Amino acid sequence: MSGLGLRSGALGTLVIKGNAFNCVSKGKELSDTIPDALLAFLKRWMRRKKLFVGIPLPAMKKSLNSHIERLFKRLFKISSDKQG
Repeated sequence: MSGLGLRSGALGTLVIKGNAFNCVSKGKELSDTIPDALLAFLKRWMRRKKLFVGIPLPAMKKSLNSHIERLFKRLFKISSDKQG
C-alpha cells in the first residue's frame, strides 16, 4: 500500500470501505481504491490476527511493513509475468 501513499504511521486513521481506503499519511489526506490482490491479502491477514491487541506500535509497524514488502514483490512478479 506504500505505492498508494499509505505508510504504517497512517494506520490509526485508516478506514477501508469496500475496495477503497481513506487515511491521513504524513499530514496528507489520502483516498484511493485498493487493488483486488491487495484487498484479498489484507482480508486473509486480518482474519489470522487479533488486530493489534497488545502489540507495541514499533512491532506492529515492522510486521506490517514486512507483509507489505512481500506482497509488493509478489504483485510485481505477477505484473512482470503478464507483461513479458
